[in-house]
Amino acid sequence: VKRLQPVTTTKESRGAAEDNDRNVEFYTERLQRHGMSVASLNWGSRESQQNRFAALAGIAVLRGCSVLDVGCGLGDFLAWFQQRAITVDYTGIDLTPGMIEACQARFPSARFLICDLLDPGNPLSQAHEQFDYVFASGIFYLRTHEPRQYLESMIAAMAALARRGLAFNSLS
Repeated sequence: VKRLQPVTTTKESRGAAEDNDRNVEFYTERLQRHGMSVASLNWGSRESQQNRFAALAGIAVLRGCSVLDVGCGLGDFLAWFQQRAITVDYTGIDLTPGMIEACQARFPSARFLICDLLDPGNPLSQAHEQFDYVFASGIFYLRTHEPRQYLESMIAAMAALARRGLAFNSLS
């Protein structure tokens, strides 16, 4: 699986790329150590993860809508929808190739992409895709290079892809 690289080489993009690389290393190591587990995602428990999904999904009636899951990890948000018989047109994206590979093996009929929304060459931007709802859970807390700017840039990028709504959480 090919990893997308940032297009520019400014100091700012190098810092963001270093954060991306640290995130990929962190989650790749956790996935290798813990396998298909919330521990791979660095969540405290399955229950806390499920509670976050319920809060995020509470923004609207999502049945029949298109959904983008930014930082999809192991695809657990898709599993959450399936367990509740909520049919959505789901796309999951993540920076970590191992996570995307695990998702594709777990949900072969779903769409998963290695994608950095802040890379102007990402496949969603190039295809001018939009989704009814865009979600992100737990993607901000490991950022060290200008974390507030990253948060604001990601929210803007996600909002640009959302036709109806956007929901995210931010952990300290």
